[in-house]
Amino acid sequence: MSEGLGDFSMLELFLVEAQTQGAQMSEQLLELERNPNSPALLESLMRSAHSIKGAARIVELPSAVSVSHAMEDCFVAVQKGKLRLEHPQIDVLLSGVDLMLRLARSATFSGGQGSESAAEVEAFLATLATSLQGGGGSAVVGKGLGSGSVDCLEAKTSPTGTLNRRQGVTPCEGTRPTGGGGDDG
Repeated sequence: MSEGLGDFSMLELFLVEAQTQGAQMSEQLLELERNPNSPALLESLMRSAHSIKGAARIVELPSAVSVSHAMEDCFVAVQKGKLRLEHPQIDVLLSGVDLMLRLARSATFSGGQGSESAAEVEAFLATLATSLQGGGGSAVVGKGLGSGSVDCLEAKTSPTGTLNRRQGVTPCEGTRPTGGGGDDG
């Protein structure tokens, strides 16, 4: 007798989705290093991050929503020409894929109560913001852990290179694409 999708919990289905999308994102991020201006790769990466974000919302994993949303925002910014990804930033994004997979596995095997701390997610978001900021500009990242919502932020790093949570964080304007993907839904 074969197992159907009805035999799996929502968390197990989320894990399968995260693994599938994560594998695709990892391959495409490595390809992006060789072909950094590929609109097709950027679109696919943005859609994968968007899919994981939506699935994470369904199973109520705000930490996975935050990570995937930050990555989605990065891909949208690159598509709009506001950001350029190079090897160091791609490495950070690959670590984000790994973190999303750990969050999915942890939540699946603990019945929805993942063991990854909010601090690990916040550290990733800060590292991503710092990496994308480069020489002193700003980077678009997702945030909202614990609130159940994710807001687009323009995050500026402090002189020590860490995300300054009290100052220099302002809402972004115009960072959402019109149409398919990148929205909060």
